[in-house]
Amino acid sequence: MQTRDQRHQYPRGEMPLARKVGRMGHLIHRYYTAQSQSHGGLGDPLRGQGRVLALLKTKPETTQRELSFLLDMRQQSLSELLAKLEEKGFVTREKSQEDGRVTVVRLTDEGAAAAPSPEQMQARADALDCLTAEERSQLEGLTDKVIASLEGKLEELGADPHRGPRPPHGPHGDRGPHDDHHMRRAHGGRA
Repeated sequence: MQTRDQRHQYPRGEMPLARKVGRMGHLIHRYYTAQSQSHGGLGDPLRGQGRVLALLKTKPETTQRELSFLLDMRQQSLSELLAKLEEKGFVTREKSQEDGRVTVVRLTDEGAAAAPSPEQMQARADALDCLTAEERSQLEGLTDKVIASLEGKLEELGADPHRGPRPPHGPHGDRGPHDDHHMRRAHGGRA
């Protein structure tokens, strides 16, 4: 059986443009993921835990609400990040003595040591740094043109161009709710 890559191999330079654009998007995503992983357990210092620690390094004690505002994050998302940082011993959280509804977040010494440096905060490599300023501008203009065209075509077809992808073949994945596995589970192991 051929793999997906083997079915779609083209002689160099003969890959359709749309497939090249998709491949470029895939590679950009993989590049940023690999770059995030190279920063260890904190991931990309400009996102997630690294970003929280960097902000707390400049203001070691603050409220969870203020952090949410400064990081432009939903309270629930921030709470999940803070729980992970608390598990690692990088922050502490406790209710304010003045107002029990307020949660105070404090950076620990371990958290300060783990926080990204100012150099790391500046050092995110650009996946498109191989392009000149003029080439970047051209690519951006062409990309915007294709996006606008595709959004219009989708709207003409009655599809929402802003909806994300859905699972393959409906909400139950490839085989649907009546595959053998589901049937066995529903009937106590009998198909």
